[in-house]
Amino acid sequence: MIKRIIKKSVDNKKRLFAVLVAVSIVSAAAAVLTRNAFGGSSVYRAELFCAAPPRVNVNTAGIPVEILPWDGGFIKINCSAELPLIIKEDENELTVSQDDGFAVSVFTPEVLGYHIKVWLPSERDYTEINIVSAGGDVAFDARGLSVRRVYVVSKNGGIKISSADSILLLSTKSGNIDVDYAYFLLPSLIETASGGVNLAIPDFSSVRLDYVTETGRFESSFFPDEFDGAGTGAVRAVKGNRPCVLSVYTKSGGLVVSKKETDAHEF
Repeated sequence: MIKRIIKKSVDNKKRLFAVLVAVSIVSAAAAVLTRNAFGGSSVYRAELFCAAPPRVNVNTAGIPVEILPWDGGFIKINCSAELPLIIKEDENELTVSQDDGFAVSVFTPEVLGYHIKVWLPSERDYTEINIVSAGGDVAFDARGLSVRRVYVVSKNGGIKISSADSILLLSTKSGNIDVDYAYFLLPSLIETASGGVNLAIPDFSSVRLDYVTETGRFESSFFPDEFDGAGTGAVRAVKGNRPCVLSVYTKSGGLVVSKKETDAHEF
């Protein structure tokens, strides 16, 4: 049941991703024409504050995204890019969009400093944090945050989650995925094409691994069984009682599951 729910959610988000890419191409072409008409390039810089609803969405077509915790009472957004942010908000949802496109950024030296940073108040509870990017790395520091579900999809960027303890739905084409778990009490679904997956899981966690790969290799210091590392196509492993599901799918990337030593007892 959980897998069907996760798969349906991923399919819906992938359709959103395709629409975002199409819109970004149109936006990029318009920006090039505008810049050529008026000459030069300008950098959009902003620091904005918004209310903190339970659902937060960040959509970008070409720059890195970083999500951070802080002790403020509002969501703080810091942006350096070529086109302005588009902010849509109501009491239930905040959407931050950036269609700065890849064609425009190539011509500006400031592109190396482009970014979107979003600080989330740690005193709030969040049902979903959704990030869709056609390019650029995505980093999420979840320390002190209460988040039910984190969804991240990126075409050409890596994904890094620190202090994870949520339902995770992570997908990238060419980047690596790195997750450091604070707790593993909810399921994760992780997908890459050419990128590798590196997971660090506390030693007290109960986990059922379903790993499917074409040519990737598997290494683990977390699971009790011995593995030769060869890309056999599928690996099944279980540790602990009442395990939560960890589903990983890679094409050529490998999977490394490391054990984090703690003083806690196994769940």
